[in-house]
Amino acid sequence: MDPEKRKRREMGERRKMRIKQVRCQEKQFASQVRDNYQQTLAKERATIAAHLKCQYMNEQEQKRQAADLAYQQSLMKFGRSHSLAVHTNIEQANDDRVRKLLDARQRADERHALALQNLQENRRQAKQSEQWRAERKKQVQLEEKERAARVVARPLPPSQDIILNLAVSKGHRVHLTNVEGYSTTYHHLAAETAHRETPSGQHNAYKAADQIEDVMRKKEEATAREQQERDEKAWLRHQHACKEIRLKRDYSEMMNELAALERADRLQRQKGLQRLPKRVFVPPHRRMEEAAELQREMERAFEEIAVYDEECHNDLDLKRSLDGSQTPTVSSHRVYMPSL
Repeated sequence: MDPEKRKRREMGERRKMRIKQVRCQEKQFASQVRDNYQQTLAKERATIAAHLKCQYMNEQEQKRQAADLAYQQSLMKFGRSHSLAVHTNIEQANDDRVRKLLDARQRADERHALALQNLQENRRQAKQSEQWRAERKKQVQLEEKERAARVVARPLPPSQDIILNLAVSKGHRVHLTNVEGYSTTYHHLAAETAHRETPSGQHNAYKAADQIEDVMRKKEEATAREQQERDEKAWLRHQHACKEIRLKRDYSEMMNELAALERADRLQRQKGLQRLPKRVFVPPHRRMEEAAELQREMERAFEEIAVYDEECHNDLDLKRSLDGSQTPTVSSHRVYMPSL
């Protein structure tokens, strides 16, 4: 064989082997660069994810603290309206009690004044009746004295003797069977020896007794009526006092029951709030805003990673174009990556 041909063939084979070697080295270098890029990209992604996660956890912690603070403030304000209403009811009850006491005292003063007036009127009437009886008795005594004086001042008949006339007047007794015949008897004195009082319109004793009986009956009826009215008023006061006592007892029992129900309701609400997740206290629009913000941050991070990847590829192409005459080796290539 010709040496020139053998030389050219050996040179061709060497060139082929060299091309294969260079291609293998390029593949190894590309694989190494790709692995380094993947590792760097994974580290950057992990760093960005850790940063975003830390930021998200901080925001969630701040929101949780704000929700806890709002919850504590709500618990502190819980029951304040009920306490204010109870205090207002107690003040109203005290005002009503004071007003009732003042009204009762005023009514008692009015009854006292009316009782004093009735007592004075009764005393005045009793005094007038006593004065009237005393004057009437004095008048009757004067009339009796005047009549006795007239009887004593009347002169006796001069020619007749009372004893003799009495003795002589006894005559024959006439027995009469008719009552109308007893116009005069031997028991009657002579007209000259006795002064017969002229009729002065004497009152009828039966009518006077009936009138007095009517007056006494009316007084008894009035007394019984007054006693009945006093008993009815006392019964009404007793019923009112019993009603007030029952109302006070019912009010105290109702307030105790309301306090117990309030405590049970507060405990139940606290248990229910403790069972609820923390994210429930975040408003829906805030949750939507947080999700949108997280999505935007992730998109921005991925865009930065894509831009960085494109810049790395451009740098590699530029490096290859500049070093095209040199043989690429793994040790001779240096990866230039922009700092984040």
